[in-house]
Amino acid sequence: MARWIPWLLVPLFLSSTFAQSRKLNLPFPVDPAQPGGSVSTFEVAPDASRIVYLAREAADARAELYSRPVDGSQASVRLTGAIPSAEKIDHVFEISPDNKRVFFVTAETIEEEYSSTDRARLYAAPIDGDSVPKALADVGPLEPRFSVSPDGAWLVYLVLIEDHEEGYRTELFSVPADGHREPVRLTSDADFIEGGFRLTGDRVLFGIAATASAGEGLISIDLDGTDRAVLNTPLAGRTV
Repeated sequence: MARWIPWLLVPLFLSSTFAQSRKLNLPFPVDPAQPGGSVSTFEVAPDASRIVYLAREAADARAELYSRPVDGSQASVRLTGAIPSAEKIDHVFEISPDNKRVFFVTAETIEEEYSSTDRARLYAAPIDGDSVPKALADVGPLEPRFSVSPDGAWLVYLVLIEDHEEGYRTELFSVPADGHREPVRLTSDADFIEGGFRLTGDRVLFGIAATASAGEGLISIDLDGTDRAVLNTPLAGRTV
């Protein structure tokens, strides 16, 4: 009676399994004095056609965003090569629902004579790398929270703005994904955002805190900031 020898099956299994695999990231240099880099995070396009990943080619190099077809049919392209070297590429990025762009944030510390200033900036880059990234907005000292509209045409972001009376206040902005116009402020001076925001179709929903003259409110506004509606009745002392 024939007997199966389990350990003989291991090479066969490994050979059949890994014959289908393909390395997608760039080859990293191996040097004792310059240790090789690594891939820190990645996202897959909604249509599953491309992968976008953040990778450091060497230990002392800046992490960069790369894009490549998931089937490995084309070489990786670097999306952030044109970004000034002083700007650090943040690990949080988002691919648009229409699979056309990658949105990401950079951070930079500007050294002055007696102080330093931190600055964050929002960018959009074509996912196939066929043109350089477009700067969409300078967003102050802290990295913003952002989300892409369902059609991929707008980016909505939440930032902290310095206020001489309040210290800091939260503001909500939108900007076209192609950067053809300046950002639009969606909140007013009377709005104090509570929580975050939601995108639904071509509108943004967000809540505002109660004030001395009005209760909490739920606001709906279109992406270009021209049509604003209060969805509840924010009377004094009343909440949503």
